[in-house]
This record gives sequence, structure tokens and C-alpha cells, in this order.
Amino acid sequence: MEMEDWQEQIKNSVNSIAELRDRGFKVEDVEKTFPMRITPHILSLMDKDTSTCVIAKEVVPSPFERI
Repeated sequence: MEMEDWQEQIKNSVNSIAELRDRGFKVEDVEKTFPMRITPHILSLMDKDTSTCVIAKEVVPSPFERI
């Protein structure tokens, strides 16, 4: 896969849990909306089962992050 420039990565980023689900990722619900932006490159490195993916644990909000 050819690397896209950074503007394309930002433009095509995932910004919500719903978008992750639409792409087939298994993610837990979070009560509060947490800001997030996951670029296509990072998505390509993640496992679809985010509960076991160390990369997903870094970038996907967790219900344990409640304030």
C-alpha cells in the first residue's frame, strides 16, 4: 500500500466509536463521548477485536476512562 500524505490521513480518519463499528471493529460502548482521531494507517495495524489489540488500547477510548 502506498503511503498517503498526512492531509489525506487526517481527512480519512475515524472520529467515533460508530465509525469503528461500521468498519467491523468490536469496541465497547463508552458513556461519554471522548475525542479521538485514528488515521487509516493506524487502523490498518489494529486487530478487529480491539479487546486484545495493544494498539487499540492506546487509541480507542475505554469505559474505564470515565471521570
